Amino acid sequence: MRKALLAAAALSLIASAGAHAQSSDKYFGVSVTESHLTKGADEKNSVGEKLTAGVKLNPIVNVEASVSNSEGFKAGDGSKYNLTEIETDVLAGTDVGYGLHPFAKTGLAFQHVSNSGMSADGVTPVLGVGVDYAVTKNWTARAGVDYKFRTAGEGQVHMVQGQIGALYNF
Repeated sequence: MRKALLAAAALSLIASAGAHAQSSDKYFGVSVTESHLTKGADEKNSVGEKLTAGVKLNPIVNVEASVSNSEGFKAGDGSKYNLTEIETDVLAGTDVGYGLHPFAKTGLAFQHVSNSGMSADGVTPVLGVGVDYAVTKNWTARAGVDYKFRTAGEGQVHMVQGQIGALYNF
C-alpha cells in the first residue's frame, strides 16, 4: 500500500510539471540499481529497481520524479532492511552527437527505511551524473551514478547508487 501511494505521489508530480512545460517531451523509464551504503566502518550493498517519469522543459533542462526500492541491506545484527525512496531531480545536459546526452543532476530524496523491528524516515540531497543514449526516436538507454548523504543516529550515512535502464519517450 505504501509503495502504491509513493508511486502515485511521484507520478502526480510529473503530471503537474508536464502541464507547465513548453514541449511535449515526456518519458517514463525503469532501471536496475546497485546501492552501496556506508555508515562509519559499516558497509552494505543492495540491488533494487527504480521507476522514473520526466519531462523535458527545454533542450538543456529536464525535471524528473522517481520511486525506487532496494531490499536486503543487512544490519549489524544480521537482520535485513529495505530502503524506499521518492526522489525529485532537475537534470541539465546537452546533446554531444552520436545520440549521446551527458547530464548532471541535483535534487532531494525522501527515504523510508524499514525492517521487522523498526522504521525511519528522512530527506537527503542528491547529486548525480549520467549519460543517455538515443537508441531510436522513442527508446533511450540510461546509465548513471547518484550520491546521497545525511545524518542518521550517531553519524553520516553515505550512499552511492549506480543505475542502468531504459526510457520510453512519448
